[in-house]
Amino acid sequence: MNKKTLHIFLLLLLFATSAFADTTQTITINGETVEQVATKLTFNGDKVIITYSNGENSGEVDMESVVITFTTSTGIGAISTYQFNSIVDGTLNIGNIADGTPIVVYNTSGSIVASVKSSGNSAQIDINGQPSGIYLLKAGKQVVKFVKR
Repeated sequence: MNKKTLHIFLLLLLFATSAFADTTQTITINGETVEQVATKLTFNGDKVIITYSNGENSGEVDMESVVITFTTSTGIGAISTYQFNSIVDGTLNIGNIADGTPIVVYNTSGSIVASVKSSGNSAQIDINGQPSGIYLLKAGKQVVKFVKR
């Protein structure tokens, strides 16, 4: 699966999930809330460009400084989010996650490179043996991209 197809799939998954759950989004960049609706996310290494519904974009921003949260307005319940650093040197640390949540790390070829279940409200995954590059982390029903240096 090439990178462009993977990004399109993730965006469709992101927006399909938000449509079914009747969610609203809050985007924070460098600690400041953005009052616009995101329609597209584009990745360039460890940078992200957010395109808004009015056609404007954020310009290239470090992934570490962007936080997107979703809340529901239908009473289905809040979408849980976990703490995660998107640039990893060797150990992947995940916090604020439900006990027993399955966590899987995929490379860009779609192969599983690591798999664990969270213990308590956190998890650690050693990815020192993996080459530098872009990976996907799936924790429960959430999927995020991260970069291993």
